[in-house]
Amino acid sequence: NNGRFIAGSSTFTLNGSAKQTLSGTLVGSTGAFYNLTISNSSGSAPSDCEITGWTPSVDFAAAASTTNNFTITTASTKVEYNSGSLYTFQNINWNGQAASTRLYFRNSAASGSWRLDVPGTQTAVSYVNVSRSDASVGPAIVASDGTNHDCGSNTNWTFASLTFIATTDNFGTLTAGL
Repeated sequence: NNGRFIAGSSTFTLNGSAKQTLSGTLVGSTGAFYNLTISNSSGSAPSDCEITGWTPSVDFAAAASTTNNFTITTASTKVEYNSGSLYTFQNINWNGQAASTRLYFRNSAASGSWRLDVPGTQTAVSYVNVSRSDASVGPAIVASDGTNHDCGSNTNWTFASLTFIATTDNFGTLTAGL
């Protein structure tokens, strides 16, 4: 679509079966989405924590914002965010449904980061695999339910921490085997 987009109070849904790219002015009073929903799960997951072997379902080629909800609850959705761009989503609901069908969020480059601000409600951040996201502009992204994967270089994201319980037991003397 090369025309002018005015969201009003509608829901814009990306539900294609191949990569969909968003570009242009996707922020401010004339470009922000009201509700944005992604249900396109095409593409291929990266083979590492960067973009090796990566084909996103949706490619944000520019900064974007919503004035209400940004929802991704379709398993195996893969989203690429433009490096250095700011994404302001008023409220989020992100759920990849299971460990084997996580949502993948990646930066468009193997350096730098995509910037994130979620000033409103975080309904869910579950089963997400994310790298190179800088959320220091706003409140921390709470990804601490134990289902998410911190792929590194994330700022102001709260992930579950591992707890180790130390015990003292006498196992005798250990010797090297010959």
